[in-house]
Amino acid sequence: MNTILELLLLGVGFVSFIPVMQLFRTTKDMKYRCLKFLVNATFAWTLLIFIERFSANGNIIYYAHLIGYPLKFLMASFMLCTVYNYIEKRMPKWVIVVLGVVFSLEYAVAITNAQHQYILELLPSQVTSFNTLYSASNGPLFIVHLILTYSVLLLSIVFLTLYLRKKHNIRHYKSVSRTMAYSVLVVLIFNALQVTVFKSDIDLTYVSLVIATFMLYQVIYRKDMIFNLKTSGRGEILSNMREMYILTGHDRRVVE
Repeated sequence: MNTILELLLLGVGFVSFIPVMQLFRTTKDMKYRCLKFLVNATFAWTLLIFIERFSANGNIIYYAHLIGYPLKFLMASFMLCTVYNYIEKRMPKWVIVVLGVVFSLEYAVAITNAQHQYILELLPSQVTSFNTLYSASNGPLFIVHLILTYSVLLLSIVFLTLYLRKKHNIRHYKSVSRTMAYSVLVVLIFNALQVTVFKSDIDLTYVSLVIATFMLYQVIYRKDMIFNLKTSGRGEILSNMREMYILTGHDRRVVE
């Protein structure tokens, strides 16, 4: 089972890198701004996971793991921001302020965990390998972190679902709805497995959120891009093209 999970972790790490490369080459479209932040935050978590697993220094392992907690909340916040961008609504300033304050508090608590152990009941001196992190008990604020993170994720799903319900007669949005349903199912299954079935030295929350982020990338960017190409005028097509060139025939008609 551990070998399968290790291969899964490796595959998921590679998957987290794909949207980073694809979105790096896009134009500076504000509609995809938060999506870019989201995929970059996801890849940053991937780097922390691999640092945690391959470092021989106990302090580096300890803090690479702990920084993952506020980063998880930041990813949830970027998911909410991505949905706001997608439905073309401006995120209220008070929401941005609240999310920023909560992230700052989570980061401060995580980085000072050695003094109070509110998130993880473990000291840096007790870390011998990354396995130590997953056998340690959670601190009293861990459940608060979990509730806050999944509340923001749930809010994102609710907003996107309400938007898609209004577009239920459009074929493109039916496909989007299915993709989002699958992503929610993946997150729930992986987290339920980790909580109820077995303990592992692999963070299945990381695995599920990377998959959910990749599916969101497929919905927000890939499917939306195809939809624009099929339905929009030439100006919209050109503004969404990744490579700014067109091919014309001898009669100057656009071929591709």
